[in-house]
Amino acid sequence: MSEFVGRLMIERIRARRRYAGLLPLAAALAVSLALTACGSEKQSVDTSAPQSASTPTTEKKAGLGQIVESGFGQSGQYVWVTALVKNMSDHGGQTVTVNFNLLDKSGAILKSASQVESFNVANQLQAVGTQVDVGLKDKVASVQPTLLVKEEGAFPESKTDLGSFKAGSITKDQYVDTLWHAKFTIKNPTDQPLQSPRIGVICKGTDGKVNGGGTDYPDLVPPSGQVVIDPNLITTGKPTTCTAYVAAGI
Repeated sequence: MSEFVGRLMIERIRARRRYAGLLPLAAALAVSLALTACGSEKQSVDTSAPQSASTPTTEKKAGLGQIVESGFGQSGQYVWVTALVKNMSDHGGQTVTVNFNLLDKSGAILKSASQVESFNVANQLQAVGTQVDVGLKDKVASVQPTLLVKEEGAFPESKTDLGSFKAGSITKDQYVDTLWHAKFTIKNPTDQPLQSPRIGVICKGTDGKVNGGGTDYPDLVPPSGQVVIDPNLITTGKPTTCTAYVAAGI
């Protein structure tokens, strides 16, 4: 892949995140991102079976990456679809794309959405998710994610896995009864400032299955310091546990 194409991909992803940060509860902006195949680059695909609120996700291995678990949460017309993906290689820097097909109870596709991220380090766990507006009349019954990992060299590799953090508290929104917030203390394990880390949140219900999540992009985490975040969540009912997976910013 040319250096120009790599820069273009990064700027498009940054623009998409800036929009999501400005309008966290609005309909997601549809962004078309062309991923250019380059020569004999390595890539792998992992497609999981549709996941519903009552169906556990089975871990499935596939080449460069795997989908560990997936699911969704719905609040009115808004749906949060998410997948926990794992880097199965011995390095970072790969482009990570997850496509989500949102299905109704008959198995018909209501909508499709995708999110592009990148792996930073070997064996990294990363929550990849996005918000989808399905309208007021449609109810999502299951979600089918497909993971594509490509060795394109467009993203830098990090030396440190930034880890994951459990929510210290989960509270109902003071204005909207169907919305929830999870408060996290995010720690920077390095001696360098951590700028605009990508934080994906996956929440689970009392049955231990994924019931939604959210995302956040704090501007700065001080060197060897910490910040507190309180992201909006889209879930099906009350989440009992939420985990924030931290990745380096682009």
